[in-house]
Amino acid sequence: METVKIYTGVVKGKPVDQESINNAYLYFEGKGVDITIEIHKTKRSKAQNNFLWGYVWSKIQKYIFEIRKERFPLQEIHDNYKAKGYFGFKKSIDGDDIPKGSSESTTVEFAEAIDRLQKEWAERGLVLPDPQQTEFLEEE
Repeated sequence: METVKIYTGVVKGKPVDQESINNAYLYFEGKGVDITIEIHKTKRSKAQNNFLWGYVWSKIQKYIFEIRKERFPLQEIHDNYKAKGYFGFKKSIDGDDIPKGSSESTTVEFAEAIDRLQKEWAERGLVLPDPQQTEFLEEE
């Protein structure tokens, strides 16, 4: 094992789980280590990704085909919404805001993207239910 990842909070300038940090140091005894401390961000889940690619993009693809008789690849649909910043933004090397892909988004950014997609497509006549609404997910 080359990496030990520890999630902890900080209270009064000290880690909440100091014991885990001390145990990690023991594991690497006698070795050089890199230590990075960053704000914890929960990335979108595999279930969220499966819902997006296996349901949302597919429904949009089918709906566009029904209305316009044009078929767009799922990746092209995804890239369109990525370019619009639906999954949030990150800074480029030059300091510019550039759109994130869905795999880079946090769970909150991802949920906000799904909400925006639901609203946008509802205005066009396509209902995209929430992932928890399984009674709709089974139709086809």
